[in-house]
Amino acid sequence: MKKTHFTASPNEGFLLIPRNLIKKLVLQLNSSISEDMAMLIILYHCNYSDKKEIKRSEALLTLSEWSRLFHWSMSQTRRYINRLIREGELSQRYEGRKRILCVTHYEELCGKYAGHTSARKSEKRKTEPSKTEREFERFWTHYHEVNRNIEPSDKELARKEWGKLSVQERIMAYENAYDFYISMSDLSHAKKAYNYLRHKSFMIG
Repeated sequence: MKKTHFTASPNEGFLLIPRNLIKKLVLQLNSSISEDMAMLIILYHCNYSDKKEIKRSEALLTLSEWSRLFHWSMSQTRRYINRLIREGELSQRYEGRKRILCVTHYEELCGKYAGHTSARKSEKRKTEPSKTEREFERFWTHYHEVNRNIEPSDKELARKEWGKLSVQERIMAYENAYDFYISMSDLSHAKKAYNYLRHKSFMIG
């Protein structure tokens, strides 16, 4: 990500500033401000807790309201906000005719990741499925597409059996699912995925 005034620097630390102090400073402004100050005003006006209409990190102000806060012309305000959207610093969504702005990196600047740039990456890694998990989900879907007369069940048991297989056995389990299906003389005896894996029924000679 290109470094902008929205980019937090891990080496310079953070200040915890009361919102009422920022409000007082904003109210004292009576002339055109810098882009850095405009950024601070945007952050201040972002909601810090979910409400009915807007969520955390979002702000619901019109272009004319932003313009008055910045002491800029409407065209200058529009160009600034549109540039931040193009650069990925802001995003936008609409509720009817109302445009709602969102600070993309709000948590790194004002939330639980502030001062801890690696925290979000670490949390993301924890929530992303592993290769084994992705391969199991692929097998699970494929197996039940082949065996459409089987109601998917005992998925966690099947997941555990999948974890016990070697890499080669997993490949065979996936690739031989159809061959095992057509080899059955009585489809009413089709095995659930759990038993197919547990008994290694994919080991077709």
